[in-house]
Amino acid sequence: MRRACIPLLVALCLVAGCRRRSTGPSQDYESAATLYQQLYVTLLDDAYGDARMDEVVAGLKRVDPRSVDAQAAGDLLGTIERGRAELAKQRAERAKRTEGVTAPKPVQIDPSAVLAMSRVDAGVDADPTGTGASIAELNKQYGGCLVSDQSFREQGTGKSGTVYKLAPYSACRDKLPGFVG
Repeated sequence: MRRACIPLLVALCLVAGCRRRSTGPSQDYESAATLYQQLYVTLLDDAYGDARMDEVVAGLKRVDPRSVDAQAAGDLLGTIERGRAELAKQRAERAKRTEGVTAPKPVQIDPSAVLAMSRVDAGVDADPTGTGASIAELNKQYGGCLVSDQSFREQGTGKSGTVYKLAPYSACRDKLPGFVG
């Protein structure tokens, strides 16, 4: 009876061996791995929080355990789990750091005021002989070349004053050529 069992055992081993044979590359693994690479290249560690990563996980879980890609699929699933855990940890730390922190109130900036500050105002060169100039100071500076000519009274404002003219000397004409005539 023992001899009759041996061929039966050999047949059973052959049948069991056929079942264990690998099924070759997995299309599910290939498409999931490609999507994983695309996500990770574009988003880096944030890829683990992307909704499309669920598609990757689903594809990896469909890989036949007898496939030559089964080990790689399992390794990639582990990588995704660790990446998701690390991302969740980082987000929790970030939320903890910013908890209770409020954004500063926006500052109202008047663009025209900013532009006005950026312009250098050199001002107007003071004309020593212009409006508001002191006659005494001018005569001191130019050797008494301005002499009073006549009085005036403005209509409407009622302001009054004296009109001065250039003294009729050639030295005065040379010093104050703008007053000649």
